[in-house]
Amino acid sequence: RKSLLKIPGVDSVKFVSKYDALQKFQKEFGENIIDILGENPLQSSFRIRLKKSFHTRVRVQKIMGQIKKLSGVEDVTYRYDLLKIIEKYLKIFFGIGISLGAIIAFISLLLISNTVRMAIVSRSEEIKVMRLLGATPQFIRRPFLVQGFYLGVFGGILSLFLLLVVIWAARHELSLQILNAREIFGFVMGWGIILGVLGSWRAIGKYLKEEI
Repeated sequence: RKSLLKIPGVDSVKFVSKYDALQKFQKEFGENIIDILGENPLQSSFRIRLKKSFHTRVRVQKIMGQIKKLSGVEDVTYRYDLLKIIEKYLKIFFGIGISLGAIIAFISLLLISNTVRMAIVSRSEEIKVMRLLGATPQFIRRPFLVQGFYLGVFGGILSLFLLLVVIWAARHELSLQILNAREIFGFVMGWGIILGVLGSWRAIGKYLKEEI
């Protein structure tokens, strides 16, 4: 048991005696195999639970290889069919996530562009005065880029909240291990800021071209 617990990825190890295995068999199938065979053919075993981050086929097979090398181990079995189903749904999950992410990014870009454009229109007279005074396009862009930055941060926070809900559901309801909050925080916030600034740049650039 101690040797099994030392293997990276193993979360817990439970010993199942021949008697316990027999009791479980009789409970599930309703038959007393001792009456049929005259003895208990079931073997004592260890039931191993892996950490959630190791619920992938490659990692499970690696752990199986390490267990087989231990002395006294006759055989190692695991639910390959169940793991295959989990991996299949993970691929579907990520495919849907990428598609939704692309759609949300496109919509966010349009919304930010329109929001900043409305702000530009409301300050059009001020912008005209700034241009008459010799303000450069870069100087005029600056406050709107800052606004886009904060809009991007706000959008990133909303997206992060939605992703955390999905991650929580995947872990607690489906027992799936996907990226944790620390891994996705920088990515989501970074893209939110990029989209915010890009949307603002697009809006102010289009306005300045129309005014030339």
